[in-house]
Amino acid sequence: MDGPISQYKHQANRPRLLRAPIPSTVPDAPDVPTAPRNGPLSGGERNDERFEALDGVRGIAVLLVLAGHTAGIPTARHGVQLFFVLSGFLITRILLRGGEEIDNGRLAAHVFVEFYVRRTLRIMPAYYALLLAGALLDPDTERILSMRPDLVLVYGSQAELLDQLSRAGIPIFRYRHGGLAELTPTFRQLGELTGHVEEAQRVSADIERRLGQVRMRVAGRGRPRTLLVMSREPMSLRQLDASGGVGFLNDLVELAGGANVFADVGRQAVRVSTEMLLARAPEVIVDLHYTGAMDEAQLQKEREVWRPLASIPAVKANRVQLLVGDHLVVPGPRIARAAEEYARAIHPDAFQ
Repeated sequence: MDGPISQYKHQANRPRLLRAPIPSTVPDAPDVPTAPRNGPLSGGERNDERFEALDGVRGIAVLLVLAGHTAGIPTARHGVQLFFVLSGFLITRILLRGGEEIDNGRLAAHVFVEFYVRRTLRIMPAYYALLLAGALLDPDTERILSMRPDLVLVYGSQAELLDQLSRAGIPIFRYRHGGLAELTPTFRQLGELTGHVEEAQRVSADIERRLGQVRMRVAGRGRPRTLLVMSREPMSLRQLDASGGVGFLNDLVELAGGANVFADVGRQAVRVSTEMLLARAPEVIVDLHYTGAMDEAQLQKEREVWRPLASIPAVKANRVQLLVGDHLVVPGPRIARAAEEYARAIHPDAFQ
């Protein structure tokens, strides 16, 4: 993580602190989706069938909306209408299938819960996500300046915003989601800048102590080839993104006693095909889900999607571990908890 790009000393105990929005959880990695795709979705293979032929139509709708909102071309409403047509077709199809399942004896409540979960995760947010993306990628500098903050936290890739704030004389702190070793030094720097030195030191020391404990727990054990799945389509192995050999997620796998199967890839994330999974042959698969709580039945359904790849050692040995929680992908104060869960998934015998 980068340090401050301008000198700043706090004038009061509680300075006005503003964090500029950033475009995604893992910026500067173009192959990482901006919105996570895993979550509590059930329904089996039949209801998860996907019409790949509609992808081109979706692409046209996205272009129409973006052109309308960025270039001022009056096409946005046509894009929205196209989204509604696609949604209507898919929703009607799923409802008809749901009716068939009810006729065949499935509880109606289960069908309707499944339907609303699917709509929440897959279709309804699409248009609004496009609108929000514009705000995140293009922060309102004038509004930031009007708030007269004492300090602004800016992600390292936001070069234009950094330049504008610097020219305006606004104190800024530049950071990046770098490696695990850069996390606690950044906490201490922020503690100093915001007048919370003791609190930052206490949190940082606790994180370092707990990470050290995890490292000692797995010391001397074998390092199984580990696949860390960052995201994928619900109930499917399509659009699967795994941790590459750069960044704090890769560092967590290594600290937890695993050997990242994509450690040789110099990116934070890798889009993985079935052929790549078979070639890399992971001995442990850590499958992350961080969009909401999941009960055991939902976890089992998500675990079942790996079964067709029985030739992969991790699947054959029943070592596909599903972990749930947003703390697993956030480089923040809960990072030690994430490290402990990674280690338990990779070396469960070390915690018995």
